[in-house]
Amino acid sequence: MIIQKFVNAVTSGQFDDKFRELYGNSEREIMRQRARYISAVENFSRIYPECNDIRIFSSPAGINIGGDTYHHGGFMLAAAVTCDIIAISGVNEDKTIRVDSHDFPCFEIALDGSFNSADERNKYSELIGKSNLENGFNAYISTDIPSNHGFSSDTVLQKLIESIVNSYNNAVIIDGTNNCGGNFFASGGFVSAESDGDPEPHITVVDCDFSSLGYSMCITNFGGNPRNSECRDDMTQRMEEAAKYFGKTLLCDVDEEEFYMELSEMRKKCSDLAVLSAISFFEEERLAAEEAKALEIGDTEEFFRLFGQSGKYDPNRSVSAAISVSRRFLGESGAVRVLENEMVQAFVPSYLAADYAAEMDSVFGEKSCYISGVRSIFSCRKIGVLEEI
Repeated sequence: MIIQKFVNAVTSGQFDDKFRELYGNSEREIMRQRARYISAVENFSRIYPECNDIRIFSSPAGINIGGDTYHHGGFMLAAAVTCDIIAISGVNEDKTIRVDSHDFPCFEIALDGSFNSADERNKYSELIGKSNLENGFNAYISTDIPSNHGFSSDTVLQKLIESIVNSYNNAVIIDGTNNCGGNFFASGGFVSAESDGDPEPHITVVDCDFSSLGYSMCITNFGGNPRNSECRDDMTQRMEEAAKYFGKTLLCDVDEEEFYMELSEMRKKCSDLAVLSAISFFEEERLAAEEAKALEIGDTEEFFRLFGQSGKYDPNRSVSAAISVSRRFLGESGAVRVLENEMVQAFVPSYLAADYAAEMDSVFGEKSCYISGVRSIFSCRKIGVLEEI
C-alpha cells in the first residue's frame, strides 16, 4: 500500500473496523490507534524515505488465564490480548533485513547469513536459512506492551519478524498455530497448552468469542516485578523438590491420588513450601481444564467462578488487600484472582473498567492498573490493504 493512501484511509476511518477487531470497540481506543499507526508510518518514512510501498503488521502479547504450572509440565489456559507490537515494512534491493525502533535495539540481517550481533544470529538464523527471499526489507517496529503487568512478550517480536518474512516469501515457512517459536497466542482468543514435559506442547484453540461478552481484563501491579525470574525459579525448585520425593523430575509425572496418600510422610521430608506448591499444581491443573470447558460451552458464569478460585496457593504473595478492593468494587460481576508476583488479574465489565482502574490506582499508585482485552482474531496478522476495505 502506498504510504499516503494508508494515512488517508486511517485518518478518514476506513480502517476503524479492522482496529475494532484488534483492539475492541472503545471509540477512544480507536482514535488512539489511528494516531499510533500514523505515527509509526511517519517514523518509517523518515528513516526509510526511499520506501513508499508498505505493509503493516500487528502481533499481540498474551497472558496466563489459568494453570500457572506449565513450566512443570502442566496444563495452561492463556489468551492473546489487545496490546501488541506493530510493524511497518517495505522492500529494499540490497538483500538486507533492517529493523529500526524506538522501543527495541536496532539490527540488520544480511540474507547471506551474516548478522550484526550474536543475539540476532541465534534468533533468526534458521528463519533466514529457510527463507526464499529475493530482496530484503526495511521495518520500523513499535510496541505498547507494558513491561510490568505480566504480559508474555518474549516471543512476540520474533513472531512478528517471522510473519514479515513470510509475507515477502514465496513459501510459507512456519505454521502460525502450532509451530510458532513458543508463541502460544498465534491463533488469537483463548488457547490451552498441555506439555507433559514435551518441548513441543499440544496447543488447542478454545472455541469462544469472548470479545463479544463485554468484559475487559485489568491487571494491577502493586510493587512486584511480574517477570521476576528468581520468583519463577523458586516456584520451579519447590515443585522439583516435591517431584523428587516420588522419584520424578516433573510433577506432571506424579499421580495425584498417590500424592495425597503420601502427603503425611511427604511433609516429614519436604518443606512446607514444596508441599504447598504441589497442591497448587494439581488444583491449578484441574481449574484450568474446567475453565477451558466452561468457555467452550459458553458458560461465562462458571468460567468466572473457576477463574476466581485459581491462583490462591501462592505462598510468597501478599495480595489480600488488592483482592478485597477488587471484590468490593466488582460485587457479583466479573472475577478476580492472584497473578504472578504481586499482581491481581480481573475480568471487569467494560463499561466499569475505567472506574475500576481509577479505584485500583487510588489505592496502589498511579498507573498500577492496566486495562486490556482478549483479542479474538488471528494474532500475528498483516493489516488489510486499501482495496480490501
